[in-house]
Amino acid sequence: MTATRDNSLTDRQRAIHDWLVDYWLGHGYPPTIREICAAFGIASPEGVMCHMRALRDKGYVTWSDGEARTVLPQTCKELLEELARRMKRGAT
Repeated sequence: MTATRDNSLTDRQRAIHDWLVDYWLGHGYPPTIREICAAFGIASPEGVMCHMRALRDKGYVTWSDGEARTVLPQTCKELLEELARRMKRGAT
């Protein structure tokens, strides 16, 4: 099921989201919060988490609390789900 997305992202939220997607697709795994801090010149992990919570509340990302490298942009999640469906169809 696809989350409903609220299109009212701030410029900073959109930049962070787009960077997350690019990072995920380029590396095959999500960045750490500290890597996001470094990419955007944000001194505190809590500053990044404020943006991340807003992105999650608006339906753009998910993650597992208390686990490292679990941030998953919905765009990547949808791509992975489609890939899994296609692979399953091809295997049967």
